Amino acid sequence: MSSHKIVEVNAPLSELSGSLGDLGTLLPILVALSITGQVSLTASLIFGGEVTSAGLGVGSMIFILGITKTIKNEYRQH
Repeated sequence: MSSHKIVEVNAPLSELSGSLGDLGTLLPILVALSITGQVSLTASLIFGGEVTSAGLGVGSMIFILGITKTIKNEYRQH
């Protein structure tokens, strides 16, 4: 197995562990700030959901462009 294949397999695992680490940092801070009344938990969760939706939308478009090879065709033309 080439080193290129190993990177492809490990990259999603490192992304997943990084996202869980961020979540483990964000949630306690968000809960503490909402308990003390410094941050609105509802507004924070709604904003977080909007950001997540935007990320999923962009990711979906890039996925579709990659599957249809549109990105590769555009790159060749320029």
